[in-house]
Order: sequence, then C-alpha cells, then structure tokens
Amino acid sequence: NKDLFCYQHWRRTLGLVAKVSDGIARGCLPYANITNNRDELQERVREVAIVNVNKVAGAKRVNWKQFLPAASKYAMEIVRQIELLDPHIVIFAGTFNVVKHAMHASFADFPNSISSGISFNGRLYVQANHPNQRRIKHSRYYESIRDDVKRLLRELKRTELEGYIANLGIFP
Repeated sequence: NKDLFCYQHWRRTLGLVAKVSDGIARGCLPYANITNNRDELQERVREVAIVNVNKVAGAKRVNWKQFLPAASKYAMEIVRQIELLDPHIVIFAGTFNVVKHAMHASFADFPNSISSGISFNGRLYVQANHPNQRRIKHSRYYESIRDDVKRLLRELKRTELEGYIANLGIFP
C-alpha cells in the first residue's frame, strides 16, 4: 500500500509533519494556505527525512523509564544520522533535551539549550513539541515552527528559501 496515511495511528502525526513540511518548503506560508490535499501532502512527506529518536518499541504514550536510557544509548547514532542526511533544517520534535548532550559532545560549541531555534554550522535547529501532542492546535504548532524558521533565516540574512529548504529534515 503506497498510502502513507493508511495506518490510522500515523495519520495525526504524519499529517501534521506533512503540513509543516509543505508550509515551510513553499516559503513559510500561512497555515490557511497549506494544502489539505491528501495526495499532495503524501508526496511532501516523502521529501523529508524522519528519524525517530525512540529506537525501542513504542506505544501510544512514551514509557520514559524505557525511552530515556535507550535514547541516551543511541543519541550519538542520531547525531550521525543528522550528519549523513545533511538537512538544512532539523526540527527536534520533543526530543532536543534527549539529544542535546550528544550534539554537544559532537560539536563542542553547540549550545546546551535552544529556547526555540538556533543556526549552527549552516543548519537551522528548531525545537518543537512532538507532532502528536494534543494541547496545541495544529495551526499554532505550525506557526510556531514557521516563525522560528523565518526568524532564523532573517538572522542569517537569507531571503530566498529555495535550495535552503529543499533538504528539510524532521526528527520526531
């Protein structure tokens, strides 16, 4: 089955990942202008890399006692995956605090905290909630990421998104 949204439990998470990717890739669109076309969103999500920090079997809710040791064990692997994929944007979707020590170990001058996002070594790193969270409306979730990306791009004095966004990576 080529339908990425056929598995019901992935729809909520993957659908929002696709919308965030589409909006950012098409120039940081307002949320209302992002497509709702399932086929277009499905194609967009095929263009991004999604690396799951949870390398052990999951469930509806994370088992933190199991997740944290496993995530720490595989944190350097996550950093290597980021380096190999070489995305222009990395969105830590609820995982920055788990991966930050490995990032700092790999890059001595990588900050120990990022309030919303930073530019580091030519790459944007954005901190966000996990896309399957239920407290924030999808529109607000997207707008928060979009605003961070726009701010970071202004700080980098980059005005064109083409090429920079083409290699988008999202890491839930």
